[in-house]
Amino acid sequence: SRLPPALVALLEDGDVLKVGVGVRNDALKLQKDYGVRCAALLDLAALAAKALPNEERGWSLAELTSRLLSRQLDKRDTLRCSDWEAAVLSPEQVEYAALDAWASFAVYQKL
Repeated sequence: SRLPPALVALLEDGDVLKVGVGVRNDALKLQKDYGVRCAALLDLAALAAKALPNEERGWSLAELTSRLLSRQLDKRDTLRCSDWEAAVLSPEQVEYAALDAWASFAVYQKL
């Protein structure tokens, strides 16, 4: 299976910042599985450690979303660990991915 060329171009574009918690691990998986070399990555947990210096912890996206946005993310293992390589994703998977992307962007703006 291959990724759409437009997605590969976006992921490899050094002028487009990609943010998330554990984003480097995601990039390593994309490189291993698809040969994609992601560029311009920023880990929100590392940014939060600098921006919230009185908090001594490793941050998850759910924790940052709760702390900074006063919203809860659904991070159930049954959804988070579901089959993301399926040809067609379930509506729940699409919603999960969209909320994850939105939360990452919104947390980045707050930090």
